[in-house]
Amino acid sequence: MVLSRYILKEQAGPFAFSMIALTVVLLLNQILKLLRYIVDKNLDPRVVGELFLLSLPFIIVLTIPMAVLLSCVLSYGRLTADSELAAMKASGLPLYRIMAPTLVASAVLAAGLVVFQDRVLPETNHRIRNLTSDIARKRPTFAIEPQLITELDKNTRLRVEGVDHRTGALRGVRILQLRSGAPPVNIMAPRGRMTLDSAGGLTLELFDGEILDADPDDPLGLRRTQFTANSFYFLVDDAFERTNSDYRGDRELSIGDLRQRIRDDRVLMVEEEARVIAERRKSAWPPTRAQAQRWQRKAKIVATKAREINKYWVEIHKKFAISVACISFVLIGVPLGSIPNRGRNALGIVLCIFLFILHYVCLVGGERFADRGILSPAVAMWAPDVVVSIIGLWLIRMNNYETLLVRLGWLDRLLSRRRIGASSP
Repeated sequence: MVLSRYILKEQAGPFAFSMIALTVVLLLNQILKLLRYIVDKNLDPRVVGELFLLSLPFIIVLTIPMAVLLSCVLSYGRLTADSELAAMKASGLPLYRIMAPTLVASAVLAAGLVVFQDRVLPETNHRIRNLTSDIARKRPTFAIEPQLITELDKNTRLRVEGVDHRTGALRGVRILQLRSGAPPVNIMAPRGRMTLDSAGGLTLELFDGEILDADPDDPLGLRRTQFTANSFYFLVDDAFERTNSDYRGDRELSIGDLRQRIRDDRVLMVEEEARVIAERRKSAWPPTRAQAQRWQRKAKIVATKAREINKYWVEIHKKFAISVACISFVLIGVPLGSIPNRGRNALGIVLCIFLFILHYVCLVGGERFADRGILSPAVAMWAPDVVVSIIGLWLIRMNNYETLLVRLGWLDRLLSRRRIGASSP
C-alpha cells in the first residue's frame, strides 16, 4: 500500500504538468481562430469565450491519454535514473507488480473518460455546431463562397467566382435584381469590393462592368449600360442571433442515442427489403421501368441506412477505444520509462509524441475506412489499442527477464562509433 501511494504520488506531478502543457499546445490553434472571430466578425468577447470553453472537452479527451503516456515515461524514468526501480526489483517485485497501481488508476481514468464522452462531449459538440453556424451567418462579407448564390435581400441575388475573405475583394461578380411585373436586372462586373458598415449597410463597389435590363421602348429587347465604377447599397441585418437546432449528428449523440438510431435504421432496412421482396414476388417478369426505378430507390435507401449504422457503430467504438487508450499507453509507457540509459527525458518525450501521433493517425484513418465500409468499425477503432498493448506486454515480459528487445543505448554507441571513425585519419 505504501509503495502504491508512492508510485501514484510520483506520477501525479508529471500527469498534471503534461495535461496542462498539452492542452495549452492544442488550444493555440483554437485561440488564433477565436481571435479572428473577434476581429473579422466583430463578435462580443463573451460569445468567443463561450466558444473557447465549449472547445475544451474535445481537447481534454485527446490530452488525457497522451498525458498518461508522458507521465508514465517521465515518472518511471526518474525511478530508473535514481535506481529506485532496480531496488524494487531486487526486493523480488517484478515490473508488472510495480506498475499495478498505475494500471488501476488508468482503468479508473478510462471509465471516467467513457462517462465524460457519453454525457458531456455530445452536448458541447452540439452547442459548438449551433454557435459556429450562428457566427457564420452573422456577416455576409465572410459568408460568401465562390460559385454559390448568396441572398442579400428578398429581391437581390449575388454570385461571385472568387472572394478574398480578408479584404472583401470580389472577382467575377454577378447581381440579379428581381422585379415584380418586369424582367430582372442583371449587373455584371469582372471585379468588385464589398464593405459593411456598423449600421448594417452593405456596399458593393463594382468596376468595369455592365447592366442589362429590359428596353422600355422594346419589350423584347435588352438595354446594355456599361460603367467604369458603380456602387450599390443594401441594408442587411448584421446582428448576431442565436438559434437552437434540434438536429444532432453522430458526434452529438450519447451511446444510448446511437444504439437507438441503429435499432431504428435496422427496422427501416428490414421493412424496405421486405416490401421489395413481396412486390417482386407479386409482379410479373420482366418488371416495368417504373417498378425497376422504385426498387432502385429503395435499394439506395437501404444502402444509405447501412452506411449510417456503420458510422454510429464507429462512434460507439471510438468512445471506448479512446478511453481504453489510457490503459494501452500505461502498458507501453512504463517499460519505455524503465529502459536504462535512455539519454535523459528528451528522448522519452519524443517517443511519446511519436507514439501518440501514430496512434491518432491510425484512429482517424481507421474511422474513415470504417465509414466507407472497407473495415468493420470494431477492427478500425480497436486495432491501434490492440497493437500498442501487445507491444507493451512484450516489453514488460522482456523487462522482467532483463533482456529488453529495445535498448536505446545502441543509439549512443552508434553515434560514438561514427565520431571515432570521423576523427581517425
